[in-house]
Amino acid sequence: MKFKEMSTDQALNVMCELVEPLTTIGSDKQLISAYYERTIVDKETTQKERSILGTIQVVKNCKTLIPKLLKDYRTEVYQVLSIINERPIEEIRNQPVITTMSQIKGLMEDSEFVDFSSQLFR
Repeated sequence: MKFKEMSTDQALNVMCELVEPLTTIGSDKQLISAYYERTIVDKETTQKERSILGTIQVVKNCKTLIPKLLKDYRTEVYQVLSIINERPIEEIRNQPVITTMSQIKGLMEDSEFVDFSSQLFR
């Protein structure tokens, strides 16, 4: 479920529950550094070149972020998915991988969730 679809009361409860797993993930300096790593471009770089460089940077970031998240912080990822989707962790752990990947993708596309979690990573 997306943050904007939740009632105020539901969203506040979810935010309280998310603090622990997200701050655990956010305490990993290497992970957060990779998350915020950006390509520096000069004024002469065209919009098309910026777009290509940005895409390359996202791929580089994902090569660091995804394995580290899923290897070192699997429990926390399960906790976040469990909290957001209101399902027991065991159900998340045993659901089809395509469902899990869809839920993760949904979180990354939820601008309110991204804004909230980014605040915890600073």
